Amino acid sequence: VITIGRERCTIGEALFQPCLLGLEAHGIVEQLVRAMIGLWWHFFYD
Repeated sequence: VITIGRERCTIGEALFQPCLLGLEAHGIVEQLVRAMIGLWWHFFYD
């Protein structure tokens, strides 16, 4: 049995809150929403 501890939760959470790692970036959810909005506008105006 390998005990991972707090790091396991922190790494997973960093996908949603990159600021936990000191990064100035958007989380995966916000990036996905921005991509979907961009695609919606692309199809709306074509």
